[in-house]
Amino acid sequence: MKRDTFGFVAACALAAAFPAFAARPAAAPAKPARKPAVATAKLKIEGMTCQNCAMTVTRTLSKMAGVKSVKVSAASKIGTVQYDPATVKREYLIAAVKRSGFTAKFAN
Repeated sequence: MKRDTFGFVAACALAAAFPAFAARPAAAPAKPARKPAVATAKLKIEGMTCQNCAMTVTRTLSKMAGVKSVKVSAASKIGTVQYDPATVKREYLIAAVKRSGFTAKFAN
């Protein structure tokens, strides 16, 4: 029993002499990670004549950072893009379509 008391007294003396060894309060709980917002843009794409054209636009848009999903239909000439608005501006989507050789404007 004396040994336990000695250990407690020694710990208190160390804590008083060296505040760095004193017990620190528990850290605040970590905030949960915020999921990035996802926006959807519909693009009216002109100049596509076949499914290969739609695949070219899909590949170009899919390579952009912040783009989550892309669906392009050559038949309806509509592209639907889900993206993170904190990373990608809407105008960048139009510019990417133009870089792939087609014209586009927002359908929504």
